[in-house]
Amino acid sequence: MDNIEREDSVEVNPGVIRNRYDRFVSAATTGLGQDKVTEAAFKAAVLGGNAQSFLEAIFSSDWLHKKVIELPIKDALKLGWSIASDDKDLNKDRIERMKVFKTNKKIKEAAINARLHGGAAIFVGVDDGNQPEEPVDFDRMSKVLFLAVADRYQIWPSSYYDNPLEPKFNEPRTYTYSPIINSGSRQGGVFSRIKQAITTQSRRQFEIHETRIVKFPGVFTTDLGKQKNNGWDDSFLLSRLDALKGVQIGIQSGAALFVDFTVKVVKMKGLAEILKSSDPDTDAILEERAKTLNKCLSNYKTLFLDTEEEFDKVITNLQGYEKLLDKYYDLAAGVADIPRSRLFSQQLGKLAGATEDTRMYFDNLAQLQEDDLKNPTTEITIFFMNEKGVNQPGEWKIKYPALWQDDNKTKSITNNSQAAADEKYIKNGVVSPEEVRKSRFGSSETNLATELLSDELPEKPKEEGLGNQPEDINAE
Repeated sequence: MDNIEREDSVEVNPGVIRNRYDRFVSAATTGLGQDKVTEAAFKAAVLGGNAQSFLEAIFSSDWLHKKVIELPIKDALKLGWSIASDDKDLNKDRIERMKVFKTNKKIKEAAINARLHGGAAIFVGVDDGNQPEEPVDFDRMSKVLFLAVADRYQIWPSSYYDNPLEPKFNEPRTYTYSPIINSGSRQGGVFSRIKQAITTQSRRQFEIHETRIVKFPGVFTTDLGKQKNNGWDDSFLLSRLDALKGVQIGIQSGAALFVDFTVKVVKMKGLAEILKSSDPDTDAILEERAKTLNKCLSNYKTLFLDTEEEFDKVITNLQGYEKLLDKYYDLAAGVADIPRSRLFSQQLGKLAGATEDTRMYFDNLAQLQEDDLKNPTTEITIFFMNEKGVNQPGEWKIKYPALWQDDNKTKSITNNSQAAADEKYIKNGVVSPEEVRKSRFGSSETNLATELLSDELPEKPKEEGLGNQPEDINAE
């Protein structure tokens, strides 16, 4: 419900036009006051005809929709990621190289676009001597030139692998790319040649081979849905629009109650007869009287009333609103798959079960990293590793740090328990001290998982001291 002043002209008496003022208007975007058919038709027209503009509009202007889209991606990438391999110098060198291209920022941007629009991609520009519509030649590739992010409305499949005997059958082979280019860009190399080529074409489009494209998916979409989306997925918001809008309406309606928390009431003798009057000056008289009353209240804190006039303040009853608002908050958190404490920036200790919800949320984010972020990040890293002659991920992999961080007290308890278990394992010949040392302290953070260096059991350590003594120490 939008807080909009509306002025309607209504005919009260024949030949007399009087203005009517309504404080709240049922706007088309809310669907309030409309029948279900009209609301469904409106939604279908918006999403079917111009979904991009609609989604961009609510993302940029509505804080709840924006937070629902951005927050999980930002949280999943807030601690970054690393390259894990035995060659630590190579790992550090490649991470520094990728920072030059703001790779983590580009990944975050692409992932947010994918969640909002249903898909996005990063076009990796490389110097390999081939044209963009040709496959990447990793043997001839010398360096990465740029990373360009595009949502699904800027890039879409243009041809597919049509051989049913190929592993990539029915997957995109080339994409049509229609980028939004900053006219002030002065980047050189391949990007300049591409820019020059597309600016000379009327449609400003060109073809890119799929080996140069790193895709970011939206939410799961059926094959029929992808066909309607030109090969891409649905937006995360598509199935949640009505529920989130309902939450917004509930919150805004509550705000309206506070705006009109106190209503001033003036009783005047013969007011009903005055309003029925055909005198054109009636409105002006009433407005002038209202202005005088407000002026007296504002300037003098005093009212001057006629003997037959009465003034009162009516307070809006807000009983039960707090519980109702709690229900709206819970609904929003459930629809967004984000804990209420995180979505509305509330303290964990003030909400029952908030800590457990947050732990589960971070577990879900770890799954998001694995399902939607790890593969694209690995594909981008391949290009940068290839600059050093490392073609495919074999001895290296992308690793994300744990999002849930225990406090020092909890860590101390966990480490002590693990140390006691390790001592028993070593004493009984299950693992060797070297395996424990490498597993626990072989990386920058303590690892509770044990990595075996050999399939063979280590020698059981010899006992010292009383090892040869009889069981009963008092026996002679």
